[in-house]
Amino acid sequence: MKATQSTINDFFALTSTIFSIPVYQRNYTWEEKNCEKLLQDIINISQNKKTHFMGSITYILHWIDDEKSLRQLQEFVIIDGQQRIATIMLLLKAIETQTTDEALKREISGLLNLTGSQKLRLKPIKRDKEAFELVMQNRSHEIQGLSHVRNNYKFFTKELDKYVSKGYRIEEIYGAFLRLKIVAIGLEIGEDDPQVVFESINATGVQLKGLDLIRNYLMMGENSTRQQHLYDTYWMPLEEWLGEKDLNDFIKTYLRIYLEDRFKEEEREVYYALKAHHKDNFPNDIQALMIDMHEYGRIYQIFLERDHHFLDRGDATPQQLAKLRLCIKDLMKIKFGVAKPFILRCTKDFEKGKLDYENFYEILQILISYYVCQSVCGEPTAARTRVLYSLYRQLEENISADALKRYFGKKNGVP
Repeated sequence: MKATQSTINDFFALTSTIFSIPVYQRNYTWEEKNCEKLLQDIINISQNKKTHFMGSITYILHWIDDEKSLRQLQEFVIIDGQQRIATIMLLLKAIETQTTDEALKREISGLLNLTGSQKLRLKPIKRDKEAFELVMQNRSHEIQGLSHVRNNYKFFTKELDKYVSKGYRIEEIYGAFLRLKIVAIGLEIGEDDPQVVFESINATGVQLKGLDLIRNYLMMGENSTRQQHLYDTYWMPLEEWLGEKDLNDFIKTYLRIYLEDRFKEEEREVYYALKAHHKDNFPNDIQALMIDMHEYGRIYQIFLERDHHFLDRGDATPQQLAKLRLCIKDLMKIKFGVAKPFILRCTKDFEKGKLDYENFYEILQILISYYVCQSVCGEPTAARTRVLYSLYRQLEENISADALKRYFGKKNGVP
């Protein structure tokens, strides 16, 4: 880890450097009040030649090949300070638009773009990319819908006009802007653990929660190209299939498959459980972990109110598949949620041909009967939970209706 006190000028003047906003980050969300404070800080030091500290920027250093120039570029994947970086770029563009000094325009263009090209040095997330590109091409009027990118750029141009009309010189404002101070914290893969640093940063500020923490963990250590692949291929389908609430529930269910009852369901505990699962079951292989989550997430849709067309197998008839779906729907109606991890594994076995239709259907019927019987007998929920979470392991992967009957018989809870 290398922490360096730097001015905005020194940081942005680094040659052959791209600033990448990780794909797993949220949209650009700074509001006008945030931009107003930043601009006011700059105006305040424009007259007294002082400096102003605006915070830290933490990044992971990657080296990437630039096919056009046949050279290596530094890629700073920003893990803390994304909103500040994006806002600085918008303010730079607003200053460039307002000045009539051609030399200053060229200087600012060198900060906004890679040397010798018009390729933007800021690589925003896909959802903000078009808006940023339109602003940088002086086409902000073409941005459709609500856009903080457009609104903040317009705010800066309007406010700069006001200050110039009051006698402030745009060159002085730009000079003050360059004197803004930051602490740049650079992490290197192989030498630093970005996740540990991020957790430390997150603990001292406005803490990320739940899915944000998990999404960050899964993709943080990769370069932007790899992040995009992991996000598009494995994570985005989960969001589209399940939505935020059901995705949260799925991750807890998914972890029960491996960890059973060995974690609590508070957000931070789920996050730490996922980290432990990664270390124990998919060491040093984030992609394998995400493939596994993706596969179970696809299957998890059987628990939701939608067309379960994905539950399929060549030797099963449409009528048989419909009966399986109905049984699963009945289990959800009676709120037998603790059976989800076991059902997920059985469904996966069924799809892969390890479990035939007759056994799968009977297993689902046995589960329904077991729940009703145990509820009538008043068995404590905690005891039932322990039985169901460990069920697949207890059967020693010999999954069949007869094996399930024998196991429940030993538990004195024969349906």
